[in-house]
Amino acid sequence: MKILLRYSGFSFFILLLWVLISCKKDSYVTIEGKLLVSNTNPVAVGNYNINFFQPGSPGTPIGYSTSSVGFTTTDNNGNYSARFKLGRTGFIGFEGSNASPISMSGEPSGNLPGFIINNIPANGGTIYMYKKIDNSFLMLTTLSTGILPNDSLFIQYHSTNGLVAKVKTGITVPPGTNFFAIDTIINLALAGYDFVQKKYQNDVVIRLKKTGLPYSQYMIPWIDSIGPGDELTKQLKFYYGQ
Repeated sequence: MKILLRYSGFSFFILLLWVLISCKKDSYVTIEGKLLVSNTNPVAVGNYNINFFQPGSPGTPIGYSTSSVGFTTTDNNGNYSARFKLGRTGFIGFEGSNASPISMSGEPSGNLPGFIINNIPANGGTIYMYKKIDNSFLMLTTLSTGILPNDSLFIQYHSTNGLVAKVKTGITVPPGTNFFAIDTIINLALAGYDFVQKKYQNDVVIRLKKTGLPYSQYMIPWIDSIGPGDELTKQLKFYYGQ
């Protein structure tokens, strides 16, 4: 019986050692699919550089995880494929692969706005570079502070033809106004999507430079759900003031 117990203990030690050694091996996943412009304009985005990123977390007394990055380029038909090396994670002496979600992004190129897709599916799949809105109406609610004709509104966004920046003056919006239309954007391209939240980020930037002040102030987007899929019209709401 003692011999059996010793042998069982030794076997357990060997098994534990094998598990620890195995956990230290690098792990990879294959991310592949197709990159298209948008769902109503499913044109393949060819010869385009794509970046992948997996976040890590700071180490604690009981655990840690490391980040990881990857890179690939679409082919002529917009197909992408990357063998992505996962980050590491550790917990009380054990190591394994980082299970954090992976994000995909690309830089602006020509008329393409660049994009970022958070929490992509593990195997990739079809990715739309942006959501197109044919007519976006910028609506403003003012709180305790209004806008005068000599104040300047700086509006920046990405359209389907590239980056647009413009200045508007001569607008009067009294304090306490609800949803005043300050501009209309044609062919807006929203290029920040999250697969978990299933919505796009409102990445239109509006700044207000008030007469007599040396600085400009950002207007804050209304918390609003912008679902996937191109749209004909949509109101994008902002508010200004305290």
